[in-house]
Amino acid sequence: MNSFLKQEFKALLQLFTQWSQIATFETTDDGSMKFILEIPAPCQADSSTGLILSNMSDGPTVAFDYCRAFFCSFIEENDKTGPAFDLITEFLEEKSVAVSWWNDEDLRWCSFVAPDEVRSAFAPRPFNRIRIRSWNGKFDSDIRF
Repeated sequence: MNSFLKQEFKALLQLFTQWSQIATFETTDDGSMKFILEIPAPCQADSSTGLILSNMSDGPTVAFDYCRAFFCSFIEENDKTGPAFDLITEFLEEKSVAVSWWNDEDLRWCSFVAPDEVRSAFAPRPFNRIRIRSWNGKFDSDIRF
């Protein structure tokens, strides 16, 4: 893990101290350090996964249910925020939801969007189902066409 990534992950755990005990690290075959942090979803959330923060895809990834978002960094250098951090915060506050668009059993697209923007968000066609999941389950929905 490069020094900046290590530093920003440390900063992320300082901001969310309750998560430090569940972070795992592993060394890959090429000797690089990878981390993964899966925060279990609340019991009322009907999701396939918890909130996953990792650098397993050669860069910071934020994931929930079937939705993945990739970033250049979790926290901007010399700052306590950044796009990934903002998404995490918005998602935990239910200002953002994980949306996946499906055509039968084929995942077509996914994105984190504001709850009131789901129907207007971009998704490639065809799709016949929209799966919406939120951290506390408030906005969970399956829309079929």
